[in-house]
This record gives sequence, structure tokens and C-alpha cells, in this order.
Amino acid sequence: VGAFSGLFALGHWRRYRQRQCPKCQVAMERLDEQADDRYLNAGQRTEESIKSVDYDVWLCRSCGHHAILNYNSFGSGYQKCPGCHHKTMTVTSRTVMAPTYDHTGRAEVSEACQFCDRTHHYTRTLPRRTPPSSNSGSGGGGGGRSSGGGASGSW
Repeated sequence: VGAFSGLFALGHWRRYRQRQCPKCQVAMERLDEQADDRYLNAGQRTEESIKSVDYDVWLCRSCGHHAILNYNSFGSGYQKCPGCHHKTMTVTSRTVMAPTYDHTGRAEVSEACQFCDRTHHYTRTLPRRTPPSSNSGSGGGGGGRSSGGGASGSW
């Protein structure tokens, strides 16, 4: 638990720490979600609206320089579209023929992009099922303890 909270704190600090303008060395300001939309393109705004990517825009009020930083939402279910290169594509798969121990199976896969409307449908081969091992009764023993082969006898 401690390591996880430490990683979370580090990630939080890295995202929200004060940033300095690389052009004029003045402190930059992180824009709120509404204000940052002015600096994002349509694909980036779509990624934010479907919550696949969150963008932070940092603006230098002194010279106008801005930086756009992206943060992927892991587990969003979206993938990068090969057409528009935004993380706005869903992939669904439907098994048409289930694999057996003797034969491969088949699945129909559909890709659909929420931004550029690209669709792609194809058939994928599913690998044969693996039969259970012949010695399924015992678990192998687990290894136990060993002296480790270190110093044996005198020090």
C-alpha cells in the first residue's frame, strides 16, 4: 500500500507541479478544462470528451507560449486509430466459431473510430484450445526450502 501511495503522489506531483516557461523563464499557469479547449484540436477534444486522454494546457501569460501535456486514461477501452492517430477507436470481437482442441476458431472483429468515423471489419483466427496437462493430479511439490549452497561448515 505504501509503495502504491508513493507512486500516486509522485505522479500527482509530476502532473501538477509548477512549470517554468522554456522561452522566458516565467512561471506558467495550468488552464482549467474549459479554457484549455481553445488550444486543443478537434481530435484532442474528442479524446477528452470520451475520457480516453486528458490534456493539460500550460500557458505563459508573459510571452504567450503554451505547452500541451497528455495523460492516457488506462482502462478506457479506446485504442489509437490507425487513420487519425487519436485514441478514439473501439474494437469489438464476436466469436463465430469457437476453437476446439483439434481446430482453430474464428472471430469477427470490428474497429470503429469515434473521431474520423473510420471502420474496419476483419476475421481473426483463434488458436486451438490447449488440452490439460497429463499430470494434472499433483501440483509439482512447490520446491520447498534449500540451504542455498552457501557456507557449509566453518566460517
